[in-house]
Amino acid sequence: MKGIYAAVLPVLLISLIFLAGCTAAAPVTAVTPAVTSTPQVVYVTVTVTPEPEISTASTTAAPVIPAITTFSPTDPIIHRYVYKYMTADGPMGHELKFYPGGTVDYRIGFITTISDNIIITNIVSEASGTWVTLGDMSYYIKVLPTAQGGAQIIRQFKLVPAHEDPRYPGIVLPEQIIGSDGSVLTRTIKD
Repeated sequence: MKGIYAAVLPVLLISLIFLAGCTAAAPVTAVTPAVTSTPQVVYVTVTVTPEPEISTASTTAAPVIPAITTFSPTDPIIHRYVYKYMTADGPMGHELKFYPGGTVDYRIGFITTISDNIIITNIVSEASGTWVTLGDMSYYIKVLPTAQGGAQIIRQFKLVPAHEDPRYPGIVLPEQIIGSDGSVLTRTIKD
């Protein structure tokens, strides 16, 4: 048994020296485990100021009325213009009457024709307002209803002088004003 100790002891000592030399030669560094980031939910509070809500049904973009300081008493639009149409209750008409100084009257009602002149005999609605010239035979009107609940009329009109109908030579069409909405009002015989 002494022989076994004698053989194993040198091997054991050499192994210990070898192990001690290997570990002492290299510096010891701590190994940090790899960190895997976990997704985080972060809540952020944001203050938002809401924009005021505007109803498109009640808002109509209207052009800016240019400032006019003088009116010509002989402006060509200073007349009475009528649009007539049929209803189940009889003929009706819309009338715009332009005055010097920039005022306009608007009436709707049942009409009668006397000597080719259209007369509103039974007024259904009426209003008054203002007009300005935009130049080049164009006019801007703004009519406010005299009774509550009526709608404003804000419209641009183009004055078309009396002219020969190109489709029917020899036939003269009367003076008219054509609205930006497509409405056509004809100048009446009697203002």
